[in-house]
Amino acid sequence: MASGNRLAQLKETLKLMEDFQLPEDIQAAFSSESLNPELLRRYNTARDEYLRRRIQEEFLDYMETFDGDTILEIPELPTEEQQAELDKTLQELQTDLNQAAQAIHQQALELQQKHETFCLQREELRKMEESAKIEADAEKTEAQVKEMLGGQEPPSPTALQAETEETNKTLAEFQKMQDFYDGLRLMMEELTGIQLVKTTTTTAKESDDSDEGAATPPSVIFHVRLLQKHDVSVTLCPDPNKPEELRVKSAKFLTSTEVYAPKEAGKDQKDENKENALKLTIPNLEDLVKLSAIFPAGDDLRFVIRETMARVRVTEAQVVELAELDKFVLTRIEKPCGLEQPLVCSLNEECITVVLRLSPDCPIVPGSVYIHHMVGLGWDDDKVELVKANVSKKLFQRPIAVIQGVKAEIARLREEEGLTVPSTPVLPLRKKNN
Repeated sequence: MASGNRLAQLKETLKLMEDFQLPEDIQAAFSSESLNPELLRRYNTARDEYLRRRIQEEFLDYMETFDGDTILEIPELPTEEQQAELDKTLQELQTDLNQAAQAIHQQALELQQKHETFCLQREELRKMEESAKIEADAEKTEAQVKEMLGGQEPPSPTALQAETEETNKTLAEFQKMQDFYDGLRLMMEELTGIQLVKTTTTTAKESDDSDEGAATPPSVIFHVRLLQKHDVSVTLCPDPNKPEELRVKSAKFLTSTEVYAPKEAGKDQKDENKENALKLTIPNLEDLVKLSAIFPAGDDLRFVIRETMARVRVTEAQVVELAELDKFVLTRIEKPCGLEQPLVCSLNEECITVVLRLSPDCPIVPGSVYIHHMVGLGWDDDKVELVKANVSKKLFQRPIAVIQGVKAEIARLREEEGLTVPSTPVLPLRKKNN
């Protein structure tokens, strides 16, 4: 029996060796067409030699254990009667199986028909439910209409149509009024130079002005455009003493605060470097926010907007004045001293330098520009102070008017009192070698 098992193992091993092939995916990846023919031939030769030796070793190992007396046990074949009995039993089983399958199929058809009937009945019930619901809603609506009309009959379709047309006419009139007032609002914004661009409500975490960790209530931010080119952001927060009132908390420019002098007619803007162009900076709005605290709620916002726009207009007017002054005398703009703007003007013919101060109201209010200091090259200090005192008696609102006054006063002193104006010193020239 052991030799029979050994023989079966040998047959199975030989079968595996005969069917020794690579899987299809690997054969496709490593097709022999892409290999070197000589390399493939050597591989086939080595494989055949390996299989031959392996079969020989297996056969020799089996022959060492074969004693020659073992007889293979082959099962006996059934007789004709036994074979007929087996066929009959198989036929009966096949018949029973077919009958059971037909019965199951018939039951499935009946179940499917019942399901279709159930779905149809369910759809009819759903439609009946919707119809009943619509009728109930109609009766309820009719009852409500009768109750609103005080027991009277509901209006006829003609009356409803007339009422609808009247309502449409009223809506059209309201639309015309809205368009009219929108146009009026835009016209007022253009005339006043104040345009409300956007209104935003932010929380303490979203607000840029709130301190870190501070529990502040939500704030309202107004984005306002002044004179069609300067954008300002004004933040309002509830008053701690009166939470129902909003107070101005901060205000800042969203656009550049530098104002440049207007370009001359016919001059290309590229001809002048922007860094060297005549310009002034609009002061920040912190002082206006502090001053707005003395006004009631609502008036503080109007004060900040009004004064900011006035500050922009004043700065633009000052730049125009400085551009005109720069054409008249040599002018240098110094850093602002508080709210005042210092100017250094050099009068070449008079050999004198005048330091002017422009207040925030220049050039609108008389006396908004004055002489802060004067220095004369080769002048007596008394004469310089005399010119300064005589010119300062008048109130000026334009810087060029002050310089013209200084020139006029020096000319008067030269004519009436014989004032001698020092000449501009000239460096000696080097003699040319002959």
